[in-house]
Amino acid sequence: MAGYFHQLGGRGSTLNELFRLHNTYGSDRYERVAADIFSCASRQGALDMVLGIERNGASYLLVPARRAEDMADSMRRGRPRYPRRAEQYESLSPVVFRTASELAQKLDDLTPTKGKGKGDRDTSKANKMYQIGSDDGISRGMFEHCRVMYRVREHDGFVHEHYSLTSEQARSLKALQVVSFTPVFWSRNPTTVLDVGYVKCLPGSFSPASSRHFSVGNNRLLDGDRRIPFSYGQTEEVDQANMEKAVGELFSQREPMLLLVWNKEKTFGYLKRCGFDTSGWRTGLKAFFDYSHRTTPDVQVCVIDVKLLCEQVFSGRQAVESLRHAATLLKLSTVVQGQCAGNDARLVLEMFSDIASGASIDEQKVNRQRQAAREPTPPPPPVEQPKVNDDADDDSDEDPNDYIPTAPTTAAPAAAATKEGGGYYSDADSDYGLESDDD
Repeated sequence: MAGYFHQLGGRGSTLNELFRLHNTYGSDRYERVAADIFSCASRQGALDMVLGIERNGASYLLVPARRAEDMADSMRRGRPRYPRRAEQYESLSPVVFRTASELAQKLDDLTPTKGKGKGDRDTSKANKMYQIGSDDGISRGMFEHCRVMYRVREHDGFVHEHYSLTSEQARSLKALQVVSFTPVFWSRNPTTVLDVGYVKCLPGSFSPASSRHFSVGNNRLLDGDRRIPFSYGQTEEVDQANMEKAVGELFSQREPMLLLVWNKEKTFGYLKRCGFDTSGWRTGLKAFFDYSHRTTPDVQVCVIDVKLLCEQVFSGRQAVESLRHAATLLKLSTVVQGQCAGNDARLVLEMFSDIASGASIDEQKVNRQRQAAREPTPPPPPVEQPKVNDDADDDSDEDPNDYIPTAPTTAAPAAAATKEGGGYYSDADSDYGLESDDD
């Protein structure tokens, strides 16, 4: 029964008979059910289940069909019928419950509200915000694909078959060359690149293997009061042509690549201005999670916008205003104020790993917001908003050759520690999850 799942709780549950979910009443109605499930299915004090996210964004608790049958046999009850196929879901990923009370609360959140809603709409607390026909599940599914991929590469004991992945698909995820890539732009003209950095990860891992940092020599004085040294090696000072050559060598490799970026729109704009064709690149990892054909995809570059992942985690609480602001919200200890593309590439990798190694998307939202409430994060320092033309290709933007840098005042070092590059980091737009790059 590989590729089939039963749903526990919520609208359309296929395990009501097995766990007597139709006979639950009262404020603690799921406590007994959750205790029964824990007693027959938990391992080492935790219950591992599958989170299935549908195309419209709604999420449900799933149990692999074979495991559900084993649970029924151990409880001496009839085996459940009518399992759901894996391809009905945008993503299938791990969700863990540490106590029966946690599971009981989740089952309660998945229970539809009586007397509200019509037709096929799920009126539960967990899913009432997702409308029929919506595509919210695409970006939510991308988030969960990152979590699965992280576990495939970093956890030797991860059982990928539980999430309808074949061994061939798992090998393909491990074989991807992971690269974190960041350009930094001049605050007065977002088409002028100051420096570029990237990190390559060890094979089959998210641990950094090597880091490089290239700085355009002719632009060394631009935003000089904001710059800090490269912390992971020697900066290579080059002219614009050799900068583009170095970037070209990075993307000329034959191995399939997972590219981590901060703000896909800005990064792709730079690459296109350098003459790179990104039209065949794909956003997200969906090609590796084809639950119907279950084949190895022919994909050269998959792109994950870490900015979007951060926005998903912190949505509804406060906007993600910049790269370092997001890293501060994530409570990363390596956040350093100042501008260096090489350091930023390492920071983007750390941010991705912190999120991808964590709990499911809805759990992370709750847990991180609770943590922020207990340990308030100071508001980010004000960022100087450059006056630039909205058209990034307009020749009226300031020419770096005409710019005369102002000598820093005695207060400049303190100011440098609180300011970030304007045109790049302050941009809040992202098309991640809203367009397909392989169309």
